[in-house]
Amino acid sequence: PHRLLTTLEMLQETQSAETREIAICRELTKRYETILRGSIGEVLREVKSKPENQKGEFVIVIGGSSATEPSADIDSAKVLRLLRAEMPESRAVSLAAKICVIPKKAF
Repeated sequence: PHRLLTTLEMLQETQSAETREIAICRELTKRYETILRGSIGEVLREVKSKPENQKGEFVIVIGGSSATEPSADIDSAKVLRLLRAEMPESRAVSLAAKICVIPKKAF
């Protein structure tokens, strides 16, 4: 459960939390399959409010950015700092470069 909450909180900090749409699919193809949809902030509040939504196997689908949402809003240093806390340095730099759409050498 801690990884799901950490991931959602990271998404909330790095993306437009109230406008970016996501879907969290829990326990797909199983008896207790659950799908939560909404903005990042809405889904995070729903997951925090119900502990049963924090356990199991998850798929997170993040909606694309709108044409009016500038990619310059992403703080690359913050993204890298959050990723470094969760994974090895080389993987964190690689993912941060992909998220921020900048070359790895920029880090």
